[in-house]
Amino acid sequence: MADPDGKLSEDEKQLFAKWLVSQGIPPPVCPLCGSREWAIADHLVQPLTLGGAQRSIQLSGIGYPQVMLISAKCGHTLFVNAVVAGLLPQHKVQSAIPTPESPASPIISTRGTATDG
Repeated sequence: MADPDGKLSEDEKQLFAKWLVSQGIPPPVCPLCGSREWAIADHLVQPLTLGGAQRSIQLSGIGYPQVMLISAKCGHTLFVNAVVAGLLPQHKVQSAIPTPESPASPIISTRGTATDG
């Protein structure tokens, strides 16, 4: 992201849109209004992570940056991991997809995809 305000460029938005198509992900139906029209938000967002014995808010360290898809009709928002979508570099990815070497891999993993935030 070269923009001084951290906005996604049109090229980055197109890269994300192409990634969705390459994954065979059709435009989702909004669970609130039923629309299939979505906008890609201008900025990446990141939920706060909790850590330590008290599970306090961590303002640095591990993070999970997200791309927001916003329903054009009602504003309901979906989040997609920006590292998995290829908008940010991968620091650590542990796949939950079974491979020929590990046919017993779980479909859902407890190990996440993270990037330093």
